[in-house]
Amino acid sequence: IATGLKPVIPDIPGNEYLHDSTDFLDISELPNHAIIIGAGFVGMEFASILAEAGLTADVIIRGDMALKYFHQPYVQKVIEILKQKNIRFHFNQTVTEIIKDDNVIIDDPDARVLNVENALNSDDDLRDPDAKIDNRAYEDAFTVNCESGLTLKGDYVIAAMGREANVEDIGLENVGLTYTKSGIKVNGHLQTSVPNIYAVGDVADTGIAKLVTVAIHQSKYLAKELLGEADEITYPVVPAVAYTIPRIATVGVPAYVGEKSDEYDVHQIRYGNSYSLELKNDTTAEAKVIVDKDLQIVGAEIYAADAENVANMFAFIINKKITLEELDYMIYAFPSSSSVCLYKLHNIHYDL
Repeated sequence: IATGLKPVIPDIPGNEYLHDSTDFLDISELPNHAIIIGAGFVGMEFASILAEAGLTADVIIRGDMALKYFHQPYVQKVIEILKQKNIRFHFNQTVTEIIKDDNVIIDDPDARVLNVENALNSDDDLRDPDAKIDNRAYEDAFTVNCESGLTLKGDYVIAAMGREANVEDIGLENVGLTYTKSGIKVNGHLQTSVPNIYAVGDVADTGIAKLVTVAIHQSKYLAKELLGEADEITYPVVPAVAYTIPRIATVGVPAYVGEKSDEYDVHQIRYGNSYSLELKNDTTAEAKVIVDKDLQIVGAEIYAADAENVANMFAFIINKKITLEELDYMIYAFPSSSSVCLYKLHNIHYDL
């Protein structure tokens, strides 16, 4: 079973006027003023797109933090940049309803919601094309009301409240498989409670991050498992990146764990002020590197325009247990973001 995830559509009045990530990426013209419900990957990345386009957005967050799995000081830096670009943030808010202006006529909006609920919205061959005809902005046509009394008006409302396992209506109950919104529980062989049924990717409840890279790793493992060539699945450290402005990434032991533990030390590396990064106008680039008491790198947080590439570099270092001494011995292609960051690791190695 590899049915993946589908967007969460809240059960509130007016949810038929919500758009998901597929809609937004498929829209022919960006809305002048969007209202984004949620501040995870999708919400923050879409806010960044709108900000760079010179448009306006309100971001509604149920809790007190955005991108909660990322290093919060870096997330706050991103938020401050977005605020300067007409993106407004509303924390600790719960949306209660969405109201459409009576002067705006939208044909069969419920069909679009049905497509999303049935996970058809991302499949051109399955979704109802008529449910997409109103995937456009309507100036000040939608009012979003919150429990606190906050009222926002905008042209286009995006549901970015996360994703849940696509498990309904595929017959799992017919074979005795149970599931939750997190997916189908599997063992260390990706095997469900029914021995001849396996689950992989985002629909599998493994406790590991639900990323396409993890799904690929699991699929390669399952091929060996079905051929009888595999022990229990293991996972390397998994890097994750948010494509905000600038990008932020995390891999391995997070900084907040390192800062609270006697087992680790956290070192800040500001490498953006190097001339090679100045050429790329990425002067604020930095990383926090987490090392154990043997000075072995075990984690990193990155705040940079190409954070994903630096994160991949640290993933390789952590997985292969490359030492600071070995890194200091190597010669790197220069100038580049990775080389500047790597060269600055000698400050940790030599305790400078």
